[in-house]
Amino acid sequence: MASEVDQIIKTMQSGNHFLLSGGAGSGKTHTLIDLIQRINEEEPKSKIACITYTNVAADEITDRVKSSSLKASTIHDFLWDNIKGFQANLKDAIIELNDDVSTEDLSNDIEIQYREYKSLKKGVISHNEVIQIAKYLFEEHPLLCKILGDKLDYIFVDEYQDTSTEVIEILFKNLNLKSIDLRIGLFGDSMQSIYDKGIGKLNINQLINNDFQRKLTKVEKILNRRNPQSIIDLANELRDDDLKQDPSKNTDAPNINKDGTIKKGNITFLYSSLGDKALKDITTSKYCSDWNFLDFDKKGKPLSKVLFIRNRTIAKHAEFNTLFEIYTKDKIVGKGGYIKRIKDYLKTVDIEYDTDSFSLLELLNKLIKEFDQGLDFKKAIDLIKKEEPNFDTIQKAINSVKRMHPGIEKILPTGAMYTHIIDNSDLFDMALSMPFKDLTKIYLDKEKLIGNKKSKNSESNTRNDEKDALIKYLFKVQEIISLYQDKNINTLLKKVDFKIRVGKDKTVLKSKMDELCSLTTLKIKYVLEYAESSGILEFDSKVSDFITSNDYLLERVNRVDYLELINLYNYTEGLSSYSTQHGVKGEEFDNVLVVINNDKIHQLSICYEYLFEGKSDDEKYFNRTLNLFYVACTRPKEDLIVFYEGECSQKTILKANEWFENVIDLNQINQ
Repeated sequence: MASEVDQIIKTMQSGNHFLLSGGAGSGKTHTLIDLIQRINEEEPKSKIACITYTNVAADEITDRVKSSSLKASTIHDFLWDNIKGFQANLKDAIIELNDDVSTEDLSNDIEIQYREYKSLKKGVISHNEVIQIAKYLFEEHPLLCKILGDKLDYIFVDEYQDTSTEVIEILFKNLNLKSIDLRIGLFGDSMQSIYDKGIGKLNINQLINNDFQRKLTKVEKILNRRNPQSIIDLANELRDDDLKQDPSKNTDAPNINKDGTIKKGNITFLYSSLGDKALKDITTSKYCSDWNFLDFDKKGKPLSKVLFIRNRTIAKHAEFNTLFEIYTKDKIVGKGGYIKRIKDYLKTVDIEYDTDSFSLLELLNKLIKEFDQGLDFKKAIDLIKKEEPNFDTIQKAINSVKRMHPGIEKILPTGAMYTHIIDNSDLFDMALSMPFKDLTKIYLDKEKLIGNKKSKNSESNTRNDEKDALIKYLFKVQEIISLYQDKNINTLLKKVDFKIRVGKDKTVLKSKMDELCSLTTLKIKYVLEYAESSGILEFDSKVSDFITSNDYLLERVNRVDYLELINLYNYTEGLSSYSTQHGVKGEEFDNVLVVINNDKIHQLSICYEYLFEGKSDDEKYFNRTLNLFYVACTRPKEDLIVFYEGECSQKTILKANEWFENVIDLNQINQ
């Protein structure tokens, strides 16, 4: 039987495009790299674009192929690289697609730029706009399609199932013409479609069956080289399409024993009929007795992994919860905090306040006096304090003040905000003294803390990594500390700002690094101040500007133990035993513990209760959860444990017995 690469070559030689479909662990990326290397050998002058979902994936492909004819990049970078030169057309597209942007806004001296934020009237577009504008330009300007076709011979899309419909339409409607001598290849697995904007399963079937000028031919990759037999059997049960996997025939594959037989592996479903077992009960049980969550491979990647659904759960277990709550639960300047409440209120009143010149306290006093000239903000807060003993909730105390001063509740904090303000009174006093306009510019969100995985491609990393300037700087500090502790001195010298000019400078740097490392047992404040003042890593203009305009956030972060920053760094860099189930797609580990429950998570469209109880009243939740579970369960090379925390219904247990060889009630055994 011809190899997948041979089948793909034959398909392209016949004038058609292809889709390589393969289940988890089948080696799709390996086939992609083999194909690129074959093309390089047979057509050394050909130009290949490889579009990936992340910078990390693009870097990996670039490193493994090492070819000047290949340009691997993210989807957004690929599109931007092919439209950024047409500035006049970009301006026309922005104006056409956005009613609130005019020709006057985008004057001739404005250059359209792609950044991690958007400000359309200033000519700055972000991720969503790149795709929207690219689709518009390729549709409206056939010449752009021809230019791209002349530049490239092949476009390969890795993880196609996560690619947006708009991008697929650009490829298969605008570029899929007989007049454009270009071959397009898709690599992926519809069962691993876990993002809202991905094309998924149904749309790709429509592509295969569509009457295009060039056909899309499907090539299947059915051999699994990662998972032991028990996990392959589970994966085949979970799949809802016709693709069923068999074990690899290659004796070099991770799932094959030295004698050529397939590894059996173990899959276990654990639950508590009393709902009283926690993660620690699992990791210290006999089921994980052979697992060491502190074992790492040569690249520093954990051999065993615990997979959760939410980052906030990981923050508690991985011990960076204080930092996480600063960025996600701040009730003063956070997304749902008091500053937003005041901003929203100002939109409802007819009076115009000069908010640019007021501190927060000055503004609040003026707003309060509109309801009662004898009150100011602090007196209003004192009224709530006086009412507190008379009621069982803070909100009821606030409602009592409202009855005394009707309308004032629109300016007062809610009960949750009030509690946060009282618990952090010194921080709130700082906020009261700050210019209101500065407070409105503070944006806190988990992406500003966690961001995206690190990329060696500094240009794309700067644009796509959403961490704020302070966290990025602290991550650079921790990277330097890690390099020093690992004795990777050559790389360290390239990263630090301290320059070695004479021999004794090495001794000085060593002393400075020793001092920096000693501060890691203290608060972030001391590490931050010393890293910059010692000259090890100086603030650039972005960091300086951010720190200057974010006193409130800086004060909060400075109070946190630096150990939390280390834990956060290890987590985001993949050096922790914890990950989200979304975050491990494409990765593999020796052992995996998947933690699930019956929570309905709206922002992710995930609910395991839907999956295990067969609830299909919301098909989106069912399919998304099925795909995510498939991804999580197919990561191990040895053993898999699924732990259902909390209450577990009889329907769930019945379904678990269909899928798992071992289903165990932790309350019924002697561990």
